[in-house]
Amino acid sequence: MSCSMISRSMMSRFMPRHCSIFSFAFVLTLIALPMSAAAAPNPVCDKPDVRAEGRRSNPGPAFFKERMARRNAMRKWQQLARELHGMPYATWRFASERNVACEHYKEPALNGRVSCVASARPCARGK
Repeated sequence: MSCSMISRSMMSRFMPRHCSIFSFAFVLTLIALPMSAAAAPNPVCDKPDVRAEGRRSNPGPAFFKERMARRNAMRKWQQLARELHGMPYATWRFASERNVACEHYKEPALNGRVSCVASARPCARGK
């Protein structure tokens, strides 16, 4: 009798130990296959670096303004990469040599502005 032919009530009493081990191994294999397949392709990074600036200058805590300026810089980087190189190259996560540098301005006329520059080499998913 195979493992799949055993009813649920019989499993608890009569199932041989090797059936549960094989079932567990089979489930682990099914889980691991998509992960290894997704990590397999190498990205294509054949485009020049793209740089984009994001700013935030409203009143508020400096950490919040920096977080928003970083987010704005990365979104502008994605928009610029899409305009220059097409949609396959417009994902910040896939880019190589990623860097975001921020600067805090203290002048009262700038209202505590935070300016961040995102720079990275656009990459597309490999085939």
